[in-house]
Amino acid sequence: MRIRREDIADSALVVVRGGLLDLDTLRFDAIEAHRRFGEYGISVFAAAGDDEVVALGRDRLSRFEVLTVMTVGAIRSAGLHLRPTFRRPHYTIMLARLDQDLALLLGCESGQTQPALPATRGVAVTIAIDIDVDWNEEDDTGLPWTFLDRAADPAQIVPGTFVVAGRGTVLAVAEVVDIDVDGVVHLRAVPGTVAENCHRLGQRRPA
Repeated sequence: MRIRREDIADSALVVVRGGLLDLDTLRFDAIEAHRRFGEYGISVFAAAGDDEVVALGRDRLSRFEVLTVMTVGAIRSAGLHLRPTFRRPHYTIMLARLDQDLALLLGCESGQTQPALPATRGVAVTIAIDIDVDWNEEDDTGLPWTFLDRAADPAQIVPGTFVVAGRGTVLAVAEVVDIDVDGVVHLRAVPGTVAENCHRLGQRRPA
């Protein structure tokens, strides 16, 4: 887990999640991070102010209808460590004492915001999910990642193909960018809804 050399003020905002805080989801993602990096933690995104929160909602977290926001000070006051990791504005909330630290995180004062976003959310078709991914989680590629064994049929997850990816109702048609030797899959979501992009499913990106 690459660490950047920078600090962040207590007054800065952190988008802790696209979506609402859910204990089971947070715990699962922290365990997946430990599986890959050897430490428990969850991805979050720093924002200097409200405009940068809106920008995150239009870009990285555009599939979510609500963003959960906390101040850096609230996270630190709970005794949690906020580590600058990977590419800006990515941070990781470290959860060394997994369940105890998750309880502290859920106890932090937080708010929700609904940025003015283009209409890219929602699923207008009923369709099976090809691979489970939490769109909150990124690594040093700047892309969301998951494990190949989170796919309904791993044989269908091939670099260059388009699949339905996500969790629950937060879905997108995404390109499989690559799969590494440890079974880590990187995905790139296609802008728009699943219904708008379902014609891509099963296709390969032109070389």
